[in-house]
Amino acid sequence: MKTYTRYLEVKEQYPDTIIFVRVGDFYEAFDADAVTVSEESSLVLASVPVGEGETRRRVKMCGMPYFAVESYIRTLTNRGYYVGLVDELEKGGQREGPDEDAPMPDEPGLPVLE
Repeated sequence: MKTYTRYLEVKEQYPDTIIFVRVGDFYEAFDADAVTVSEESSLVLASVPVGEGETRRRVKMCGMPYFAVESYIRTLTNRGYYVGLVDELEKGGQREGPDEDAPMPDEPGLPVLE
């Protein structure tokens, strides 16, 4: 499953949560989440291509190395944001691991979504 597609699926379920998707050694946020993260932190707002053919376009993206994610999450949650992590577990294009996402908290915090 493509990273951006997975992001959109989770974002639809949790629209009031900043969603980060793990991509290799990085966690990435997209669209309005990326703008928020960039504004609230020292991270650079970039864009990446998504889609194919006539549907190909660029979307906003902001990312950080996995080993730095805790400090950025702390900053965001201290400012009242909900943050969710999605770990992409793929091999050969097939998703592995649990199919259900963790429940979201009632207060700003950090669930891990798989």
